[in-house]
Amino acid sequence: MLTLKEAEFLEEWKERRIIEMLTLENTVFLKKEVSADVRCSDGRQSYEYIEEHWHANPQNDHNGWYGGPAVFAKSYKGYNEIGAILRVENLVEGITARGINSLILWWHLPCGMLTSYRHKPEEIITLAVEAEIFLRSRMKDVEIHQCLNIRRESKKAGVHQSHRIFCFNPWAGIKNSFSNVGLLEQSNGTY
Repeated sequence: MLTLKEAEFLEEWKERRIIEMLTLENTVFLKKEVSADVRCSDGRQSYEYIEEHWHANPQNDHNGWYGGPAVFAKSYKGYNEIGAILRVENLVEGITARGINSLILWWHLPCGMLTSYRHKPEEIITLAVEAEIFLRSRMKDVEIHQCLNIRRESKKAGVHQSHRIFCFNPWAGIKNSFSNVGLLEQSNGTY
């Protein structure tokens, strides 16, 4: 369950256009072609809901591991460079073999792996930018999209009450942030 503070920064993210509710217009990338995705293996995340509700292409390739796309971010406290390189090499091979040119990074909050490594939920912005920089450096011709799934659950029953799914633009979160100048330099100033 999200805390009041987390709900407040999500409202701020909406205002800053870091997240936007999914609409038919901004989800074209889910339907237009076969994509690959990177997601967390956490079974509590309802990716089936996303795929059914937004009519994602049923032929999309799914790549899941605990931590999802965070494993590609150097500031992720569970980062393992060799593991990240092996995963991205496998993604590149699979994407190339299938002729795929679109990758979707699915993030979610709350995230057990981020929590276990004591990341604050708002750190997901930096992690998402770092993951994208890492992947873009190895996948030059692949479009990368990011989405964020906010899960709410009942503490009593432990069942899902609702999912709110957003298009996620972490670059909007670092654009005017002095502490993230290094990330902009790594991306050649493009965002």
